[in-house]
Amino acid sequence: MELSSAARKRLVSAAVIFGVWALYGLNSAIHTHYQTMLAGRPIYWGRAFFGEFSFCMIWALVTPLILWLRKRWPIARPHLLRSIVYHFFAAALCIIFTKIAWDILYRWPSGWVKTGFTWKKVTLSVGQIWDSGILLYAMVLLAGYAVEYYNNFRQEQLTSARLRAQIAEAQLRALRMQIHPHFLFNTLHTISALVQEDPHAAERTIARLSDLLRITLDKRDDAEVPLSRELQFLDLYLEIEQTRYEDRLAVRREIAPDAGDALVPNFVLQPLVENAIRHGIAKISRSGMLTIGAQRSDNELVLSVRNTGPGLDEPVHDGIGLASTRSRLQVLYGDNQRLELREVEGGGVEARIVLPFRLAADSA
Repeated sequence: MELSSAARKRLVSAAVIFGVWALYGLNSAIHTHYQTMLAGRPIYWGRAFFGEFSFCMIWALVTPLILWLRKRWPIARPHLLRSIVYHFFAAALCIIFTKIAWDILYRWPSGWVKTGFTWKKVTLSVGQIWDSGILLYAMVLLAGYAVEYYNNFRQEQLTSARLRAQIAEAQLRALRMQIHPHFLFNTLHTISALVQEDPHAAERTIARLSDLLRITLDKRDDAEVPLSRELQFLDLYLEIEQTRYEDRLAVRREIAPDAGDALVPNFVLQPLVENAIRHGIAKISRSGMLTIGAQRSDNELVLSVRNTGPGLDEPVHDGIGLASTRSRLQVLYGDNQRLELREVEGGGVEARIVLPFRLAADSA
């Protein structure tokens, strides 16, 4: 029969309590044996172990009661003084109980148990362990508070982690919502320009836009997707742009074989491609080349979008696409990412994204 979660928890707690007291009893037995041996009155192993171990097991039996009293009378304001007084009397009762029980168990039939009960004998017997008894009671209380504080700390960590994940997810959703209307507006602008110039091209572009919107909706909640899926989406977008620019836009892909299954942020390449076309290909009258690359470098994935055309003649100001991409990279990877723009020798600009190389299985 399978135990419930609460029953398993109680069983583990009982095992821990008796395990700790057993270790304490073993240590006390070793200490008693060698101390009495050095004093010339040795208590041999069997007797020393039975005496100390039985004493500790009696304390193990009262430990759950002490832990319950800790919750019943918490040592905290506003009843701090009252709780201390209550625990002092509780400690006295525990010491009296454990000492009498141990005298009966260990000293039977000798000692005061055999010769008769008197309060004086009880007082003398309890007085022998009063200071150590108070210390043991306090140690149990402190252990209970330590476990409670640790559990609270772990719970706060889990709660904080869940909150951070929820905040990050909300940020990613907001950033994607910035990109989607921006991209849709630009695509509709392209379609409107083609309606009168080339109706058939406009129809094809509308069909591709429909495919793009379907893919976008299919993976709208995914923070990361395999690079191969991201490239499928990008192919549809580039087909729309090639319809617009015709022979002026050529596309080349330099994708390493081991990079296709790597995880990348959803919708990460399209803003870079859009910038490369708008600020590079669109500003030259001749045919331009757009190169999309993906390479693995040790534990990093390097994505690149390179165009031919004018270089960075003026300072670069991030638009909606680049700003949202930078923010999403920061949310997903913290400082373990880079987004850089640099001029290419011979003309053109390259945008490079460097992020941790991870596969879908590693993420799971």
